[in-house]
Amino acid sequence: MTGTVDQGLYDAHPYPYYAQLRAEPVREQPGVGYVVSRHEDVLAVLRDPDTYSAAFNPGFASSRMTLNPRPPSVDAIMAQGFTECPALAHTDGDTHKRHRRYVNRAFTARQVRQLEPSIETVADELIDRFVARGTVELLTEFSGPLPLTMIVDALGLPRADLPLFWEWTEALQGIRAREVPEDEFVARAHRYVEFQHYFAAAAAERRAAPRDDLITAIVTAGAEGEVPLEQGELMNIFAQLLLGGNETAASTFNSGMLTLARDPLRQEQLRADPTLVPDFVEEVLRKESPVLAIPRIATKDTRIGAVDIPAGARLLVLFGSANRDDDVFADADRFDPGRPNLRHHVAFGNGVHLCVGAPLARAELRIGFARLLARLGPFRPAPGFEPNYVGGPMSHRLDRLDLVFEPTAG
Repeated sequence: MTGTVDQGLYDAHPYPYYAQLRAEPVREQPGVGYVVSRHEDVLAVLRDPDTYSAAFNPGFASSRMTLNPRPPSVDAIMAQGFTECPALAHTDGDTHKRHRRYVNRAFTARQVRQLEPSIETVADELIDRFVARGTVELLTEFSGPLPLTMIVDALGLPRADLPLFWEWTEALQGIRAREVPEDEFVARAHRYVEFQHYFAAAAAERRAAPRDDLITAIVTAGAEGEVPLEQGELMNIFAQLLLGGNETAASTFNSGMLTLARDPLRQEQLRADPTLVPDFVEEVLRKESPVLAIPRIATKDTRIGAVDIPAGARLLVLFGSANRDDDVFADADRFDPGRPNLRHHVAFGNGVHLCVGAPLARAELRIGFARLLARLGPFRPAPGFEPNYVGGPMSHRLDRLDLVFEPTAG
Protein backbone atom coordinates (compact mmCIF):
# COMPACT_ATOMS: atom_id res chain seq x y z
CA MET A 1 0.00 0.00 0.00
CA THR A 2 1.16 3.53 -0.59
CA GLY A 3 0.78 6.67 1.45
CA THR A 4 -0.09 7.33 5.08
CA VAL A 5 -3.83 7.39 4.47
CA ASP A 6 -3.97 3.91 2.95
CA GLN A 7 -1.54 2.35 5.39
CA GLY A 8 -3.67 3.22 8.41
CA LEU A 9 -6.23 0.63 7.38
CA TYR A 10 -3.54 -2.05 7.56
CA ASP A 11 -2.30 -1.22 11.06
CA ALA A 12 -2.33 -4.13 13.50
CA HIS A 13 -4.10 -1.75 15.90
CA PRO A 14 -6.14 0.50 13.57
CA TYR A 15 -8.38 2.13 16.18
CA PRO A 16 -6.47 5.42 16.60
CA TYR A 17 -6.59 5.77 12.82
CA TYR A 18 -10.33 5.10 12.84
CA ALA A 19 -10.75 7.95 15.32
CA GLN A 20 -9.03 10.25 12.82
CA LEU A 21 -11.33 9.04 10.07
CA ARG A 22 -14.46 9.75 12.11
CA ALA A 23 -13.48 13.42 12.21
CA GLU A 24 -14.04 13.32 8.43
CA PRO A 25 -16.56 10.50 8.36
CA VAL A 26 -16.63 9.75 4.63
CA ARG A 27 -13.26 9.98 2.93
CA GLU A 28 -12.10 8.88 -0.50
CA GLN A 29 -8.88 6.87 -0.40
CA PRO A 30 -6.70 5.80 -3.34
CA GLY A 31 -7.07 2.14 -4.24
CA VAL A 32 -9.85 1.61 -1.70
CA GLY A 33 -12.76 3.92 -2.48
CA TYR A 34 -14.95 5.84 -0.05
CA VAL A 35 -14.31 4.84 3.55
CA VAL A 36 -17.37 5.04 5.82
CA SER A 37 -16.40 5.24 9.48
CA ARG A 38 -19.19 6.64 11.71
CA HIS A 39 -21.77 4.36 13.33
CA GLU A 40 -24.66 6.43 11.95
CA ASP A 41 -23.36 6.31 8.38
CA VAL A 42 -22.42 2.63 8.56
CA LEU A 43 -25.99 1.79 9.59
CA ALA A 44 -27.37 3.96 6.78
CA VAL A 45 -25.33 2.03 4.21
CA LEU A 46 -26.19 -1.39 5.63
CA ARG A 47 -29.90 -0.59 5.74
CA ASP A 48 -30.08 0.58 2.12
CA PRO A 49 -29.07 -2.39 -0.07
CA ASP A 50 -30.80 -0.84 -3.08
CA THR A 51 -28.27 2.01 -3.09
CA TYR A 52 -25.26 0.17 -1.67
CA SER A 53 -24.91 -3.18 -3.37
CA ALA A 54 -23.25 -6.26 -1.92
CA ALA A 55 -23.02 -7.89 -5.36
CA PHE A 56 -19.30 -7.40 -5.82
CA ASN A 57 -17.81 -10.85 -5.53
CA PRO A 58 -18.42 -13.80 -7.83
CA GLY A 59 -15.94 -16.16 -6.22
CA PHE A 60 -12.37 -16.80 -5.14
CA ALA A 61 -10.54 -13.46 -5.17
CA SER A 62 -12.18 -12.35 -8.39
CA SER A 63 -13.91 -9.43 -6.76
CA ARG A 64 -14.23 -5.94 -8.16
CA MET A 65 -13.33 -4.92 -4.60
CA THR A 66 -10.15 -6.94 -4.29
CA LEU A 67 -7.09 -5.23 -2.90
CA ASN A 68 -4.93 -7.92 -4.45
CA PRO A 69 -5.71 -8.46 -8.17
CA ARG A 70 -5.80 -12.09 -9.25
CA PRO A 71 -2.88 -13.08 -11.53
CA PRO A 72 -3.52 -15.01 -14.80
CA SER A 73 -1.79 -18.09 -13.35
CA VAL A 74 -4.65 -18.36 -10.85
CA ASP A 75 -7.27 -18.12 -13.61
CA ALA A 76 -5.81 -21.26 -15.18
CA ILE A 77 -6.10 -23.15 -11.88
CA MET A 78 -9.65 -21.96 -11.28
CA ALA A 79 -10.63 -23.27 -14.73
CA GLN A 80 -10.15 -26.76 -13.24
CA GLY A 81 -13.06 -26.08 -10.89
CA PHE A 82 -16.55 -24.71 -11.40
CA THR A 83 -17.67 -21.44 -12.96
CA GLU A 84 -17.74 -18.77 -10.29
CA CYS A 85 -20.83 -16.67 -9.62
CA PRO A 86 -22.14 -14.48 -6.80
CA ALA A 87 -24.07 -16.03 -3.93
CA LEU A 88 -25.61 -15.32 -0.53
CA ALA A 89 -23.75 -12.42 1.17
CA HIS A 90 -22.52 -11.20 -2.22
CA THR A 91 -25.95 -10.83 -3.82
CA ASP A 92 -28.88 -8.43 -3.61
CA GLY A 93 -32.64 -8.46 -3.96
CA ASP A 94 -34.54 -11.62 -4.84
CA THR A 95 -31.39 -13.67 -5.37
CA HIS A 96 -30.19 -12.85 -1.88
CA LYS A 97 -33.61 -13.66 -0.39
CA ARG A 98 -33.65 -17.01 -2.18
CA HIS A 99 -30.17 -17.96 -0.95
CA ARG A 100 -31.01 -16.89 2.60
CA ARG A 101 -34.08 -19.13 2.59
CA TYR A 102 -31.90 -22.09 1.75
CA VAL A 103 -29.52 -21.59 4.68
CA ASN A 104 -31.79 -19.93 7.27
CA ARG A 105 -33.39 -23.24 8.16
CA ALA A 106 -30.14 -24.33 9.85
CA PHE A 107 -29.81 -21.19 12.01
CA THR A 108 -33.26 -20.65 13.51
CA ALA A 109 -33.48 -20.07 17.27
CA ARG A 110 -34.99 -23.55 17.66
CA GLN A 111 -32.21 -25.21 15.68
CA VAL A 112 -29.53 -23.39 17.67
CA ARG A 113 -31.13 -24.37 21.00
CA GLN A 114 -31.08 -27.98 19.86
CA LEU A 115 -27.37 -27.65 19.10
CA GLU A 116 -26.42 -26.24 22.50
CA PRO A 117 -25.79 -29.62 24.21
CA SER A 118 -23.56 -30.62 21.30
CA ILE A 119 -21.65 -27.33 21.53
CA GLU A 120 -20.98 -27.98 25.22
CA THR A 121 -19.91 -31.57 24.54
CA VAL A 122 -17.46 -30.53 21.81
CA ALA A 123 -16.10 -27.72 23.99
CA ASP A 124 -15.43 -30.15 26.84
CA GLU A 125 -13.85 -32.73 24.52
CA LEU A 126 -11.44 -30.08 23.25
CA ILE A 127 -10.60 -28.87 26.77
CA ASP A 128 -9.99 -32.49 27.85
CA ARG A 129 -7.00 -32.59 25.50
CA PHE A 130 -5.06 -29.81 27.24
CA VAL A 131 -6.56 -29.21 30.69
CA ALA A 132 -4.02 -31.45 32.45
CA ARG A 133 -1.09 -29.92 30.55
CA GLY A 134 -1.34 -26.37 31.84
CA THR A 135 -0.63 -24.78 28.47
CA VAL A 136 -2.69 -24.21 25.34
CA GLU A 137 -2.35 -22.59 21.95
CA LEU A 138 -5.97 -21.58 21.86
CA LEU A 139 -6.50 -20.94 18.14
CA THR A 140 -5.60 -24.43 16.97
CA GLU A 141 -6.72 -26.30 20.10
CA PHE A 142 -10.06 -24.63 20.85
CA SER A 143 -11.03 -21.34 19.16
CA GLY A 144 -10.85 -22.74 15.64
CA PRO A 145 -11.94 -26.36 16.18
CA LEU A 146 -15.12 -25.61 18.16
CA PRO A 147 -17.00 -23.49 15.58
CA LEU A 148 -15.53 -25.45 12.69
CA THR A 149 -16.78 -28.72 14.18
CA MET A 150 -20.26 -27.28 14.65
CA ILE A 151 -20.59 -26.04 11.06
CA VAL A 152 -19.18 -29.35 9.73
CA ASP A 153 -21.79 -31.21 11.82
CA ALA A 154 -24.55 -28.93 10.49
CA LEU A 155 -23.43 -29.56 6.91
CA GLY A 156 -23.50 -33.30 7.60
CA LEU A 157 -19.84 -33.94 6.82
CA PRO A 158 -17.48 -36.31 8.66
CA ARG A 159 -15.43 -34.96 11.53
CA ALA A 160 -12.57 -37.12 10.28
CA ASP A 161 -12.16 -34.54 7.52
CA LEU A 162 -11.73 -31.62 9.96
CA PRO A 163 -8.02 -31.21 9.05
CA LEU A 164 -9.07 -30.69 5.42
CA PHE A 165 -11.71 -28.12 6.39
CA TRP A 166 -9.14 -26.28 8.49
CA GLU A 167 -6.74 -26.13 5.53
CA TRP A 168 -9.48 -24.89 3.21
CA THR A 169 -10.59 -22.27 5.74
CA GLU A 170 -7.03 -20.98 5.97
CA ALA A 171 -6.79 -20.90 2.17
CA LEU A 172 -10.00 -18.89 1.86
CA GLN A 173 -9.14 -16.31 4.51
CA GLY A 174 -7.70 -12.91 3.72
CA ILE A 175 -7.02 -13.21 0.01
CA ARG A 176 -9.03 -10.07 -0.83
CA ALA A 177 -7.76 -8.01 2.08
CA ARG A 178 -4.00 -8.03 1.67
CA GLU A 179 -1.27 -8.29 -0.91
CA VAL A 180 0.14 -11.80 -1.31
CA PRO A 181 2.91 -13.07 -3.59
CA GLU A 182 1.86 -14.99 -6.67
CA ASP A 183 3.13 -18.36 -5.43
CA GLU A 184 0.93 -18.06 -2.33
CA PHE A 185 -2.02 -17.04 -4.48
CA VAL A 186 -1.47 -20.13 -6.64
CA ALA A 187 -1.24 -22.43 -3.61
CA ARG A 188 -4.48 -21.03 -2.19
CA ALA A 189 -6.22 -21.44 -5.55
CA HIS A 190 -5.23 -25.13 -5.70
CA ARG A 191 -6.75 -25.61 -2.24
CA TYR A 192 -9.94 -23.84 -3.28
CA VAL A 193 -10.37 -26.13 -6.32
CA GLU A 194 -9.87 -29.14 -4.02
CA PHE A 195 -12.58 -27.69 -1.78
CA GLN A 196 -14.92 -27.28 -4.77
CA HIS A 197 -14.55 -30.88 -5.91
CA TYR A 198 -15.04 -32.23 -2.38
CA PHE A 199 -18.27 -30.27 -1.92
CA ALA A 200 -19.48 -31.07 -5.42
CA ALA A 201 -19.19 -34.76 -4.58
CA ALA A 202 -21.04 -34.23 -1.28
CA ALA A 203 -23.81 -32.34 -3.11
CA ALA A 204 -24.16 -35.13 -5.68
CA GLU A 205 -24.46 -37.71 -2.88
CA ARG A 206 -27.25 -35.71 -1.21
CA ARG A 207 -29.19 -35.41 -4.46
CA ALA A 208 -29.05 -39.17 -4.89
CA ALA A 209 -29.69 -39.98 -1.22
CA PRO A 210 -31.02 -37.01 0.82
CA ARG A 211 -30.11 -36.77 4.50
CA ASP A 212 -31.14 -34.59 7.43
CA ASP A 213 -28.38 -32.01 7.02
CA LEU A 214 -27.72 -28.53 5.66
CA ILE A 215 -26.13 -29.68 2.40
CA THR A 216 -29.28 -31.67 1.59
CA ALA A 217 -31.49 -28.71 2.49
CA ILE A 218 -29.57 -26.47 0.10
CA VAL A 219 -29.13 -28.79 -2.88
CA THR A 220 -32.71 -30.14 -2.83
CA ALA A 221 -34.40 -26.76 -2.43
CA GLY A 222 -35.52 -26.82 -6.08
CA ALA A 223 -37.75 -29.78 -5.30
CA GLU A 224 -39.83 -27.44 -3.12
CA GLY A 225 -40.65 -25.16 -6.02
CA GLU A 226 -37.50 -23.04 -5.75
CA VAL A 227 -35.12 -22.47 -8.65
CA PRO A 228 -32.26 -24.96 -8.18
CA LEU A 229 -28.88 -23.46 -7.48
CA GLU A 230 -26.17 -23.50 -10.11
CA GLN A 231 -22.98 -25.34 -9.22
CA GLY A 232 -21.06 -22.09 -8.94
CA GLU A 233 -23.65 -20.68 -6.54
CA LEU A 234 -23.42 -23.82 -4.43
CA MET A 235 -19.64 -23.61 -4.19
CA ASN A 236 -19.77 -19.96 -3.15
CA ILE A 237 -22.43 -20.64 -0.50
CA PHE A 238 -20.50 -23.58 0.92
CA ALA A 239 -17.33 -21.48 1.05
CA GLN A 240 -19.14 -18.74 2.94
CA LEU A 241 -20.66 -21.23 5.38
CA LEU A 242 -17.30 -22.86 6.03
CA LEU A 243 -15.44 -19.58 6.48
CA GLY A 244 -18.19 -17.55 8.13
CA GLY A 245 -19.08 -20.43 10.42
CA ASN A 246 -15.56 -20.46 11.76
CA GLU A 247 -13.67 -17.21 11.42
CA THR A 248 -15.84 -14.80 13.43
CA ALA A 249 -16.24 -17.05 16.46
CA ALA A 250 -12.58 -18.14 16.42
CA SER A 251 -11.37 -14.55 16.32
CA THR A 252 -13.73 -13.53 19.14
CA PHE A 253 -12.66 -16.44 21.33
CA ASN A 254 -9.04 -15.38 21.04
CA SER A 255 -9.76 -11.69 21.63
CA GLY A 256 -11.93 -12.45 24.64
CA MET A 257 -9.51 -14.91 26.20
CA LEU A 258 -6.62 -12.49 25.76
CA THR A 259 -8.73 -9.81 27.45
CA LEU A 260 -9.41 -12.16 30.37
CA ALA A 261 -5.80 -13.37 30.54
CA ARG A 262 -4.77 -9.77 31.18
CA ASP A 263 -7.56 -9.17 33.73
CA PRO A 264 -7.59 -11.78 36.55
CA LEU A 265 -10.31 -9.89 38.45
CA ARG A 266 -12.71 -10.13 35.50
CA GLN A 267 -11.91 -13.83 35.18
CA GLU A 268 -13.04 -14.35 38.76
CA GLN A 269 -16.15 -12.23 38.31
CA LEU A 270 -17.27 -14.37 35.36
CA ARG A 271 -16.45 -17.62 37.16
CA ALA A 272 -18.46 -16.49 40.17
CA ASP A 273 -21.42 -15.38 38.06
CA PRO A 274 -21.69 -17.11 34.65
CA THR A 275 -24.83 -15.07 33.87
CA LEU A 276 -22.40 -12.22 33.05
CA VAL A 277 -20.87 -14.18 30.16
CA PRO A 278 -23.40 -13.15 27.45
CA ASP A 279 -22.75 -9.43 28.03
CA PHE A 280 -19.02 -10.12 28.09
CA VAL A 281 -19.38 -11.77 24.67
CA GLU A 282 -21.20 -8.75 23.25
CA GLU A 283 -18.54 -6.34 24.50
CA VAL A 284 -15.76 -8.43 22.98
CA LEU A 285 -17.66 -8.41 19.67
CA ARG A 286 -18.00 -4.63 19.89
CA LYS A 287 -14.52 -3.66 21.03
CA GLU A 288 -12.55 -6.28 19.09
CA SER A 289 -14.72 -6.56 15.99
CA PRO A 290 -13.71 -9.77 14.18
CA VAL A 291 -14.88 -8.27 10.88
CA LEU A 292 -13.34 -4.83 10.58
CA ALA A 293 -14.90 -3.85 7.27
CA ILE A 294 -17.01 -4.98 4.34
CA PRO A 295 -17.14 -3.57 0.80
CA ARG A 296 -20.12 -2.17 -1.02
CA ILE A 297 -20.69 -0.58 -4.46
CA ALA A 298 -22.94 2.42 -5.07
CA THR A 299 -25.69 1.56 -7.56
CA LYS A 300 -26.53 5.23 -8.27
CA ASP A 301 -25.36 8.72 -7.47
CA THR A 302 -25.83 9.22 -3.74
CA ARG A 303 -24.68 11.27 -0.80
CA ILE A 304 -23.44 10.40 2.70
CA GLY A 305 -23.28 13.41 4.95
CA ALA A 306 -21.67 16.19 2.92
CA VAL A 307 -19.94 13.84 0.48
CA ASP A 308 -21.27 13.09 -3.01
CA ILE A 309 -20.67 9.50 -4.12
CA PRO A 310 -21.03 8.65 -7.81
CA ALA A 311 -22.71 5.54 -9.19
CA GLY A 312 -20.25 2.66 -9.44
CA ALA A 313 -18.04 3.94 -6.62
CA ARG A 314 -16.56 1.47 -4.18
CA LEU A 315 -17.11 1.87 -0.45
CA LEU A 316 -15.34 0.27 2.50
CA VAL A 317 -17.75 0.18 5.45
CA LEU A 318 -15.81 0.10 8.73
CA PHE A 319 -17.51 -2.05 11.38
CA GLY A 320 -14.45 -1.73 13.59
CA SER A 321 -14.73 2.06 13.54
CA ALA A 322 -18.52 2.17 14.01
CA ASN A 323 -18.16 -0.04 17.07
CA ARG A 324 -15.73 2.43 18.64
CA ASP A 325 -17.71 5.56 17.84
CA ASP A 326 -17.77 7.67 21.02
CA ASP A 327 -20.97 9.36 19.84
CA VAL A 328 -22.72 6.02 20.38
CA PHE A 329 -20.58 4.15 22.92
CA ALA A 330 -19.33 6.36 25.75
CA ASP A 331 -15.57 6.05 26.27
CA ALA A 332 -15.63 3.52 23.44
CA ASP A 333 -12.04 2.31 23.83
CA ARG A 334 -12.81 1.13 27.36
CA PHE A 335 -13.96 -2.46 27.87
CA ASP A 336 -17.32 -2.23 29.65
CA PRO A 337 -19.78 -5.17 29.49
CA GLY A 338 -22.20 -3.11 31.56
CA ARG A 339 -22.97 -0.65 28.77
CA PRO A 340 -26.70 0.02 28.48
CA ASN A 341 -26.56 -0.02 24.66
CA LEU A 342 -24.23 -2.98 24.39
CA ARG A 343 -26.07 -4.68 21.51
CA HIS A 344 -26.03 -1.62 19.28
CA HIS A 345 -22.75 -2.87 17.82
CA VAL A 346 -22.55 -3.96 14.19
CA ALA A 347 -20.10 -6.84 14.58
CA PHE A 348 -22.53 -9.10 12.68
CA GLY A 349 -23.65 -6.39 10.28
CA ASN A 350 -27.20 -5.06 10.08
CA GLY A 351 -30.17 -5.01 7.74
CA VAL A 352 -30.95 -7.73 5.20
CA HIS A 353 -27.32 -8.90 5.16
CA LEU A 354 -27.11 -9.45 8.92
CA CYS A 355 -24.87 -12.50 9.39
CA VAL A 356 -27.02 -15.58 8.95
CA GLY A 357 -24.90 -17.52 11.46
CA ALA A 358 -25.01 -14.89 14.24
CA PRO A 359 -27.33 -16.93 16.52
CA LEU A 360 -25.06 -19.98 16.28
CA ALA A 361 -21.90 -17.90 16.80
CA ARG A 362 -23.38 -16.29 19.92
CA ALA A 363 -24.30 -19.71 21.33
CA GLU A 364 -20.82 -21.08 20.62
CA LEU A 365 -19.18 -18.06 22.27
CA ARG A 366 -21.43 -18.05 25.32
CA ILE A 367 -21.01 -21.78 25.94
CA GLY A 368 -17.33 -21.91 24.97
CA PHE A 369 -16.28 -19.07 27.29
CA ALA A 370 -18.35 -20.56 30.13
CA ARG A 371 -16.69 -23.97 29.77
CA LEU A 372 -13.18 -22.52 29.57
CA LEU A 373 -13.77 -20.44 32.70
CA ALA A 374 -15.33 -23.36 34.56
CA ARG A 375 -12.56 -25.84 33.76
CA LEU A 376 -9.37 -23.80 33.64
CA GLY A 377 -7.82 -22.25 36.69
CA PRO A 378 -6.59 -18.65 36.51
CA PHE A 379 -4.85 -18.23 33.17
CA ARG A 380 -2.44 -15.66 31.78
CA PRO A 381 -0.46 -15.08 28.58
CA ALA A 382 2.45 -17.49 28.23
CA PRO A 383 5.88 -16.00 29.05
CA GLY A 384 7.21 -14.18 26.00
CA PHE A 385 3.88 -14.20 24.16
CA GLU A 386 3.35 -11.12 22.00
CA PRO A 387 0.04 -10.76 20.16
CA ASN A 388 0.30 -10.61 16.39
CA TYR A 389 -2.80 -9.55 14.47
CA VAL A 390 -3.33 -10.61 10.87
CA GLY A 391 -6.04 -10.15 8.28
CA GLY A 392 -5.58 -6.75 6.70
CA PRO A 393 -8.27 -4.03 6.67
CA MET A 394 -11.28 -6.37 6.53
CA SER A 395 -10.66 -8.79 9.40
CA HIS A 396 -8.94 -8.71 12.76
CA ARG A 397 -7.59 -11.85 14.35
CA LEU A 398 -4.67 -13.13 16.35
CA ASP A 399 -2.51 -15.61 14.49
CA ARG A 400 -2.17 -17.59 17.76
CA LEU A 401 -2.81 -17.26 21.48
CA ASP A 402 -0.51 -19.00 23.96
CA LEU A 403 -1.87 -19.27 27.51
CA VAL A 404 -0.62 -20.90 30.71
CA PHE A 405 -2.66 -22.00 33.71
CA GLU A 406 -2.45 -24.39 36.64
CA PRO A 407 -2.99 -27.93 35.31
CA THR A 408 -6.14 -29.57 36.65
CA ALA A 409 -7.88 -32.90 36.35
CA GLY A 410 -10.65 -30.87 35.03
